[in-house]
Amino acid sequence: MIAEAILDCARTPLTRGINLVEASAGTGKTYAIGMLVLRAVTELGIPIDQILVVTFTKAATEELRSRIRQRLAEARNLLTGGSSDDATINAWLATVTDRQTALERLRQALGLIDRAGIFTIHSFCLQMLTEQALESGQLFDVELLADVGQVRTQLVEDFWRSHLYPLGPRVCGIVADKYPTPAELAASIMVPGLAYGRILPDSVSFDEATTRFEKCFLRLASWWQQSSAVLYGYFQKAQEEGQLKKALSEELSFWWDSLSAWFDGEGGLPKHLDYLTREGLLEGLNGNKFRKRSKDDFLAEWPLPEQLAMDVQEMTGSILLALRLELAKTLRAELQHRLQEQGHMSFDDLIVRLDLALANEGEGLKRILGERFAAALIDEFQDTDSAQWRIFSTLFGGGSHYLYLIGDPKQAIYRFRGADIFSYFTARNAAHHQATLAHNYRSHPLLVNEVNNIFSGRVAPFCFPDDALPFHPVLPAKSEKDGELLQNGERLPVMVYCQLAESDKDKGRWSSGKAAESIREYVVAEVCRLLDHANPVTCRKEKDGAVSATVLAARDIAVLVRSNHHADEYLLAFARAGIPAVVGSKKSVFETEEAKELLTLLAALATPGDMFSVKRAMTISWFGLTGNDLLAIWEDESAFDDRFNRFLSYHQSWQEKGFLAMMNRLLADEDVYLNLARAEMAERRIANIHHLLELVQETETAEKFGPDETLVWLRAMIAGKSGDEDRELRLESDEQAVRIVTMHSAKGLQYPIVFCPFLWYRSDREQRAELVSCHEEDGLVIDLGSAEIAKRRLKAAEETLAEDLRLAYVALTRAELCCYTMWADVKPVKGRVASSHESALGYLIFPDGAGGFPEQQQKLQAFSAHPGVEYRLLLSVSESSAHHLKPPANELAMRSLSPGERTLVTNYQMSSYSAMASLSEQEDHGAEPPGDSVAEPGPEILHPGLPAGASFGNLIHDALELFPFHSLASGTAHGEELARLCRRYGMAIETPTVQAFLATIVTTPLLHGEGGFALAQLDEDRIVSEMPFYFHMERLDTRKINDALSGETTVTPLSPKVMQGYLTGFVDLFCEHDGKFYILDYKTNFLGGNMGDYRPDRLISAMASHNYGLQYWIYTLVLHRYLANVLPGYSYKKHFGGVLYLFVRGLSPAMPGNGVYAALPSQEILTRLDTAVGGGR
Repeated sequence: MIAEAILDCARTPLTRGINLVEASAGTGKTYAIGMLVLRAVTELGIPIDQILVVTFTKAATEELRSRIRQRLAEARNLLTGGSSDDATINAWLATVTDRQTALERLRQALGLIDRAGIFTIHSFCLQMLTEQALESGQLFDVELLADVGQVRTQLVEDFWRSHLYPLGPRVCGIVADKYPTPAELAASIMVPGLAYGRILPDSVSFDEATTRFEKCFLRLASWWQQSSAVLYGYFQKAQEEGQLKKALSEELSFWWDSLSAWFDGEGGLPKHLDYLTREGLLEGLNGNKFRKRSKDDFLAEWPLPEQLAMDVQEMTGSILLALRLELAKTLRAELQHRLQEQGHMSFDDLIVRLDLALANEGEGLKRILGERFAAALIDEFQDTDSAQWRIFSTLFGGGSHYLYLIGDPKQAIYRFRGADIFSYFTARNAAHHQATLAHNYRSHPLLVNEVNNIFSGRVAPFCFPDDALPFHPVLPAKSEKDGELLQNGERLPVMVYCQLAESDKDKGRWSSGKAAESIREYVVAEVCRLLDHANPVTCRKEKDGAVSATVLAARDIAVLVRSNHHADEYLLAFARAGIPAVVGSKKSVFETEEAKELLTLLAALATPGDMFSVKRAMTISWFGLTGNDLLAIWEDESAFDDRFNRFLSYHQSWQEKGFLAMMNRLLADEDVYLNLARAEMAERRIANIHHLLELVQETETAEKFGPDETLVWLRAMIAGKSGDEDRELRLESDEQAVRIVTMHSAKGLQYPIVFCPFLWYRSDREQRAELVSCHEEDGLVIDLGSAEIAKRRLKAAEETLAEDLRLAYVALTRAELCCYTMWADVKPVKGRVASSHESALGYLIFPDGAGGFPEQQQKLQAFSAHPGVEYRLLLSVSESSAHHLKPPANELAMRSLSPGERTLVTNYQMSSYSAMASLSEQEDHGAEPPGDSVAEPGPEILHPGLPAGASFGNLIHDALELFPFHSLASGTAHGEELARLCRRYGMAIETPTVQAFLATIVTTPLLHGEGGFALAQLDEDRIVSEMPFYFHMERLDTRKINDALSGETTVTPLSPKVMQGYLTGFVDLFCEHDGKFYILDYKTNFLGGNMGDYRPDRLISAMASHNYGLQYWIYTLVLHRYLANVLPGYSYKKHFGGVLYLFVRGLSPAMPGNGVYAALPSQEILTRLDTAVGGGR
C-alpha cells in the first residue's frame, strides 16, 4: 500500500499517472479541484479545453464551472497587482516564477472557459460516443431516456404473458399466489447491478421444475385421497384438547377445506402447506399444553405425509425460483435490445457502451479519446462503479496523463443507485500516488475533534480493514472565533449526546416506533427552546477584532432523517408546534396526500353516476366534512341529492369546458381553500393542489385527454412514473424554515445546528428479502435463492452495516456549530428492525458491546468529559407541550405603494415557426387524403405501401441529412446505418425498400427543362442540411402578414396575435446550383396511390392545408436577408432560384417535376412581408 501524503493544493507537485485524493467531509474538495485546474493551466501549460473535470450531477457541473472561473479570475487579479486574503492562493502565488507566462495562460483560459470540459459522467460518455460514433460503433443519433421503467415494464409484461398464459391452472396459481401482478414478480429480482452482477443459481429450468412439481403433486394428491381422513381425526382431537395454537385452531376447518379443494383441482395454493410436516406443525402447537411431554413425542404418532409435502414445497419454490431467474436473465439480455430497437438509450447505457467500445474497438478509439485531454479530474469518485473506473483508467491511467481521482470513500452512500465502493478500492490499489486533504473548513474545532473521537474509538470504524478504508483524523481549520453559539451569555455545547430513558416495558428496551416518537417529541421541544425569542440563541463571530452576533433562525437548523416517511412525521410535528419547517427532498408532488385525494375526486367526477365513488370523494379533506357531517348528509336524501347533482354538474363542465375550468369552479363553489386553511400546513397543501392542477391541465391539453384518459395518467403518475419536473414547488416561506432532510440528500450540505435522531436505527428487512446482493472476489453476486444464500445474507448484512456507518459519518459531519446525536436502546423485531446495538452508532460507541442501560449510560456520560460535549438523559416529553411562540410583529403603519410604470406583460418571446403555423385559422393534420377525394388517373406511384406517419417522415429526413446524395443514388449504400435508423424509429420495413426509395428521391430531376437538376447532382460543398435560423421580429402583427400574403393560394390566414423577439426554425436543405440559391423541403405526406395525385396543380391544396405556403415565404425571407448580408453584389432576381417542396412519394426519374411544388416568390410581396415583420432588421 502506498503511503498517503498531505495534499497541499498550492505546492504539492502535480504528477502524471493515477493520483488518488481522499477529501474528508468539510476539507474543501471543490476548492481543491479549482486549485488543481489553476495549477494545470499555469504550471503545466495545459489549455483549459484539454482539462477534463467530471462530476455526477448537473448542479455540481455548474458549481464547479463557477468555482474554477472564480479561481482563475482571482489568480489573474493577483498577477496584475491585486490582493487576496486567501492564504492558499497567496501561497501558490509565491511559487510562480514566470508571472508573465502564467498571466497569459490565465487570460487565455478565462477567454475559453465556456469550452472547458466540465461534464457529468453521462454527458462525458455521450459526447465521446457522439463525436466518435463511427469509431465506437454507436448510432449517430438516439433518444436518451432518463427512466427506462416503461420499457422494462413492457418487457416484464411480455414475459408474464409468454410464460404464465400457457401454464395449467395449478402451476399458474402457485405463481399468481406469490406474485399477483407482473410488477410484483419484477420487484422480486430488481436490485442495483442486475445488468452486470453474476446471477445465481446458474441454471434452474422452469420447464423441468413444473414437470417435477406435477409429479410430486400427484403423489401427494394420491396420499390425500387415501389417508387424509385419518389425519384429520388427529387434528380434530388436538383442537378439542386445546393443543393447537389459537390461529390454527380457529382456521382448521377452512384450512382443511382449502387443501381438499386444491387436491381436487378447484382452488389455489393453500396457506400453511407446511402443517403437513412435523417441522411446520411444531409451530402450530400450543406450548402451554406440552409442559411434561415434548412436542416431538406428541407428533411421533401422527400419520403426516412429511416427505411428500416437503417435495411439493421444494418444487413450488423451484418453480418460483426458475421463473425469477428466467426473468432476470431476460431483462439483462433484452432490455438493451428493446431500447435499441426503439432508438432509445438509457443514461446508464452511455457508460456501458463507452466501456464496451473501449474494450472492443482496440487502441484506435483509446488513442483518439485519450488525446482530447491531457489532465482529468474525477470528482465524487467514491460514487463510481466498475465500468466508470475502467473508462477513466483506460483513457487516462496509462502514465502519460494527469489523472486525479478525488472523493471520500467514507461518504460512499449511494449503493442503491449502483455506486460500488469496491471499485474505489480497486482504484486505490492501482494508484501511483495517494494523498489526503487534512483540514476541515466547515465545523467548530471542538466538533471536529469529537467526530474524530467517535471514529477513532474502535478498530475498523467502517467495517473494512484499515488498509482498505482507514480513518484519518482531520485537523480543524477554524478557531472558536470563527463561530460559536451563546445563550444567556454562556457557550452552548458543540456535541450533545441524548439518551432515551429506559422504557417502562420489555425490560427497559424500546420498540423502534415508540423510540422514534419519543425522540421526535424531544427534538421539537428542543428546537422550540433554541428559537425562543424571549431567550434567543446567538451566533457570535470575531474577525480582525470586530465582534458580530446574529440571532439563530429556524433556517439554521436541520433534522436529518432516514426516510421520506420519517420526514413527513417531523414536518407534521413541527407544524403542530408552530415551527415553520420544510422537507428538503426531491419528493414528487405526486407522492403527496393531495395527489391521492385529487385522484379520489377525479374518479368520482369521471363516473358521477357511481354513488359509492361520490361518497368516497366526499370524505377527502378538501370538503371539510366531519364524520357526523357525512352521516347527516348521507341519511338526508335531499341533502345527498344536492351533492350528487353538483358532481354531475362538475362532470358536464369538465367535458364541455375542460379540466382546469371545471376545477376552478369546484374549488370556488366548495370553499376548498377555506376548508384547507383551517388545517395544518395549509400553505403547502394549497401550493401542491395548484401544482397538481397545472400538471394535469398541461397533460390533458398536450395529449388531448378526456376524463378517463386523464384518470389513467394520474393513477400512473402516483404509482411512481413521475419525473424531475414534478417535484414539490418551493414556497417563499420555506426559505425561513427548519430543514428536514434525508441523510442521503444531506451529503454536500451544511447547517449551523444538526439533529441526528435516527443513527440508532438499522433495518433487518434483508433477512426476509428474496434475493441477496453482495461482493465476492470475482465481483458483485446476485443470489436469487442458491444453496449458499444464507451465507451470503451474512455478507450482505456486513456490507449494509458498512454503508450505514458511512451514512452516519455523513450525518455527523453536516454541522458547523452543534450536533445532537440521539441514542435509544431498541429491541429487535426479526425481519423488520435490528437491535440498536447492531446499528452504526451502536457499532461505533460500544465497540465492546452495549450491555444494559447502566453500561450504555456510563459510556455516553464519559463522552461529556471531552471539551464542548454534553450528555442528556431524555425523559418523557409531550409533543403537545412544545410550542413555539413567534416574536411579536412590528407595529408598522400600512401604506399603499404608488403603481410603477413597468408592466409585467410582454409579447417578447422566442417562438418557433411551428408555433406560428398553429395560429392558422384552418388546419388539416391528416396524413391521408380526404375520404371523398377521387384518385387521379395515371400510373401507380413507384413505391406503394410505404408506412404513413411521423416516424417514417423522420426516418427519410434523417437519411437525407446524414448520407451524401451521390451515395444514396446507387440504391445499395448505407444498408447497416439505414437498418439502425429503421430500428430507432420502430419501422418494420426492409432496408432494400428504403434504399430504393431514397435512390428515387435523389435521382429525380426536380424541374422541367434545361434548368432541372437532381439532388445527386448537387455539389456537397454547396449544401447546408437542416440549416437553423433565428429570425428577428421587431413587432410582428399576424394581421399584417395576412394582408401581405392575402393573394397566395397556398397560405392559410393566421389568427390575430402580436409577437416580438425571435422566430426560430430549421430549413431542410439550402443549396446553390448554377449560381442560384434554392430552398428545398421534404414532405412524406401520402396524397394518393397514383402519380397523378402528385401533379403540381394537385399539390396546391396540400400546401394550403398544412400552411406550407406561409412556411416557404418565411424561409424565403430568411434566406433573402441572409444572402443580402453575406453575398457581395447580391440581387434577388439574379441569385435566388426559388423554393422546391418535394412530396417524395410522387417522385419518379421518368417524370421530372412530378411531386414537386416549385415557386419563385414575388420580390414585391417579399418586401411587403419584410416590412410586416420588422423592416429587415
